[in-house]
Amino acid sequence: SFWKEVMINIEEQSMLFRLGLRRVKKAMLMPNFKPSFVITAGQTLYNNLNATFGSKPSYFTTDSIDYSRAMQLDTIVIESFKHKKYILFVEQGDPFHPDFRLLNMELKIDPVNYYKRINLFISELEIKTGLEVLVSLPPKTEMFMPELKNMFKDREFYINKTAELTKHCQFVVIESSTAINFAIIFKKPLFFFSIKSNEYSYNLTKKMAKIFRKRETIVGVNDWDLNLED
Repeated sequence: SFWKEVMINIEEQSMLFRLGLRRVKKAMLMPNFKPSFVITAGQTLYNNLNATFGSKPSYFTTDSIDYSRAMQLDTIVIESFKHKKYILFVEQGDPFHPDFRLLNMELKIDPVNYYKRINLFISELEIKTGLEVLVSLPPKTEMFMPELKNMFKDREFYINKTAELTKHCQFVVIESSTAINFAIIFKKPLFFFSIKSNEYSYNLTKKMAKIFRKRETIVGVNDWDLNLED
């Protein structure tokens, strides 16, 4: 929402603002919630929760799920792509994603037209780079959105193998997917893209790209540049 975006921008100005706003929000929304301990995955989450609850709870930090996943790779998949040069395209399945239904958010996206433009973009990417593009589909594909597989039936795609495919790829093409964690862990160059400039994913991707000091590229209609060095 607009106000949430305003709050986030204010919090980013300083830790003092973050601490003050989070304490006020807690006092208003959950005044009786006073945990005795908090378990966090990573330092960023610890900082946010420490700003919210203060130093009274005991804090325990563990590895994130994605980091643990990256340390337990499927060796068969790793070996099969070890000597291959390719680009990894991370697909998040917006037109079918179950999270939007849970949040009562209806994305007005025509799947057929959307993936026609996605595949056009992938073909252009292969022409510009001379490299094959492998598609990584989300772990939820089989159970919640099997129709996603039909959108890439003419391409080589894998389900729930993002960590393995990221390890040896040349760079990662991504929107606002949390799978970006694997690119960070394996220190891969990132290319942020969006099909439209006015959709939900566009705004999230733009913010994510800003964090990594990258620009988001609108693709699928007009000519575009491969901006890995930005």
